[in-house]
Amino acid sequence: MGKDPYEPEKIGNVIAQMIARYGLGETRARKQLAQAWSEVAGSDFAEMTQVLGMRAKKLEIKVLHSALLQELTFRQKDLLADLKQKLPELELKGLKFKAG
Repeated sequence: MGKDPYEPEKIGNVIAQMIARYGLGETRARKQLAQAWSEVAGSDFAEMTQVLGMRAKKLEIKVLHSALLQELTFRQKDLLADLKQKLPELELKGLKFKAG
């Protein structure tokens, strides 16, 4: 037999559905990514970059100018290792920098 349509829903389930429906979990995850990036990159680099999100297990980061892109690309291996240590559940495969 199926679930009674008049049976009250657990509040935890309702909240989880709302978070998923309105993308609130994604916003929180993006803030966590941005915080981790800021800690790993340091305040100087963090001020000149913006976390765009994740795609194919790569963290995409917008950088202020091409010289910064080159500097971050040079440091990419160390930055990625630090992020993997900080956020192992993401199983990051790489970083992708975009000048903009």
